[in-house]
Amino acid sequence: MRPPDRFSFPSGHTMAAFAVSTVLALHFPALAPALGVVALSIGASRVVLGLHYVSDVVAGALLGTLFGGVALLVLA
Repeated sequence: MRPPDRFSFPSGHTMAAFAVSTVLALHFPALAPALGVVALSIGASRVVLGLHYVSDVVAGALLGTLFGGVALLVLA
């Protein structure tokens, strides 16, 4: 599969998955392991499909976690 465009850094899908997972995990700690697995699976799928490099996914995961935490602080 070819990337839809030349801009792949960071992975937007991974960033969104980690942002949502962070917010939900902080509200529902019992779901944190399952949410982590889902977010990691989304990131891994981006690499496996050849749409992103590992560095794109790692950056997306870090930024998504950061943005999720900041959003929770701002909206709380």
